[in-house]
Amino acid sequence: MAKATAVWAAMTVCLEEGLERVMFESDAQRLIQMINKECVVDASLEFFATKFNSIEFCYVSWDGNLAAHAMAYVANRGGSFCEAF
Repeated sequence: MAKATAVWAAMTVCLEEGLERVMFESDAQRLIQMINKECVVDASLEFFATKFNSIEFCYVSWDGNLAAHAMAYVANRGGSFCEAF
């Protein structure tokens, strides 16, 4: 799933930059439910999330989340997170 890959890439950059309190938004409602333990969880993302002091995952509608689309687009093509912006 490209959007899960984009979240993983964003989490990596945040950790590399020393960010400890973060919020991620996505229009992938199922992904957000999975991460927030509202359905079956991807253990790798759950483990990675424990590396932050404070982390939130929020569902936003498709039209309100241009940043997520840019990150997913780049991640799906094997590019760098920083290329999305």
